[in-house]
Parts: sequence; structure tokens; C-alpha cells
Amino acid sequence: MTAADRLELHIGLAAVVLVTWLAGSFADTQTASQALLDRRNRLLFQAERLKTLRAMSVAVIHEVSQPFQRLPSRRHTCES
Repeated sequence: MTAADRLELHIGLAAVVLVTWLAGSFADTQTASQALLDRRNRLLFQAERLKTLRAMSVAVIHEVSQPFQRLPSRRHTCES
């Protein structure tokens, strides 16, 4: 085997190792990115649920307090 053949073989092996390392690094990065996206989606879903719960609470509080706001005005009309 000549020196040129050995050099070509070593460069080919180095290229295979480099491509394999890059592919593994890409896969790790893709997995980490997917985990971050899943976490973000869970947080957004939870925030949306809390927003809906707040809107429902405001509506219930409004409906419950509405009759109590009329009591003083009705009492005033009953006394007249």
C-alpha cells in the first residue's frame, strides 16, 4: 500500500467519523429542541386554561354580586 493510498484511507475514515459525529450532534440538538417545544406547548396550554378559568370566575362573581348591588336601591324604594 502506497503512502497516497494510506493517506486517502485515513482521510476517508476521518470523514466518516466526522459525519457520524455531526449526525449524532444534530440528533441530540433535535431531541433537545423537541423537548423545549413540548415544554413551551404545555405552558401555553396551562396559561390558556388559567385565562379561561379567570374569565369564568369573573363572570360568576359578576352574576353573584349583581343581586347584592340592587339590595340597597330596593330597600330605599321599600322605605318610601
